Amino acid sequence: VLKTVTRDLVGADRLVPVQEVFRYCSRHPSRVLSPDPLTPWKSNYTFALIAEVGRQRFFVHRQFSEIRDELHKGGLPLLPTRSLQHLADRYALLTTAVHLESLQTLAQFLRDRGGYALLIDGTGKAGRMTLQLSDGWSPLVLLSATFPKESREALVPFLRFLDAALGPPVSATRDLSKGIDEALREVWPDLLILSCHQHFLRAEGTKLFKRYFARFRHVVERSGAKKELRALRQRLRQEGGTCREVRQTLAWAEEILSSSRAGKGQGFPFFLAPAEFYRCAERVWKAVEEVLSRPGRRARGAPYRKLQKALKRLFEPRPGSQRMAEDCRRLEERWVWFERLRRVLRF
Repeated sequence: VLKTVTRDLVGADRLVPVQEVFRYCSRHPSRVLSPDPLTPWKSNYTFALIAEVGRQRFFVHRQFSEIRDELHKGGLPLLPTRSLQHLADRYALLTTAVHLESLQTLAQFLRDRGGYALLIDGTGKAGRMTLQLSDGWSPLVLLSATFPKESREALVPFLRFLDAALGPPVSATRDLSKGIDEALREVWPDLLILSCHQHFLRAEGTKLFKRYFARFRHVVERSGAKKELRALRQRLRQEGGTCREVRQTLAWAEEILSSSRAGKGQGFPFFLAPAEFYRCAERVWKAVEEVLSRPGRRARGAPYRKLQKALKRLFEPRPGSQRMAEDCRRLEERWVWFERLRRVLRF
């Protein structure tokens, strides 16, 4: 024995101590025999750690720092971010390899179930885009790949590969892209092709609102009302007053600034955040004006006066304020039409 080295193998749930032994030949002292591998060839020992990192990265959507801390709580050392990135890449590579090797099994499963409804979509705005082909009747992702653009020439090879592996789909749902439509009709001429309701509604909503929405949003942001409301909210929180006027002013400021949450994460055109902010501020403006019109005097720096000053930026007559109110009214009229279309499409 030349020397021994003790180290720990990193597992998904614990550390396994191992000992490496370096040997040498007495007849040939210059020749050192390296130790046997710590794990057998093609061993699945580290797969548990790869699977755990991949699960947290791609299914729980955690950052690598969060994954590192979670594994550390389980008894593992603090792994470098680069190592976690490598394990996540390995997980994606192994998952893709298993998926491609199992296409025959997947094809049989889909045939036994009656086929599959193809959902085709490309994501990305700059550089390479990602093409995702999934099954509309289940959460299965059939194929995912990068491609340069949504053109017939770029998409046809992927669709032919899918046709050879899984057979033709029962139907296909696409966005309003001309390239996707041409590729589908070239590979499957008799296929039932449907338009995605979400993409259709987004296109129609953009046509309805784009004339007034950008201008209205710009005027609301330039008014400075949001900036003053945030400053007022922060000051009232720091002061921590308990009188009724302070609590009511803080509640009104919170209500206006949180109006964008009513959209539950939806963006334009499915939720018009500036219009919601404007109408909520208008309701509070009327309530504040009513309170201040009652008998009694309030100092210039009183909370109600501060709130009134912030909202004056939106509702006090000045150049552009009339157009802002008119644009909001027009957006609300078109919103009624948009909601009717949503109900018809049951979206």
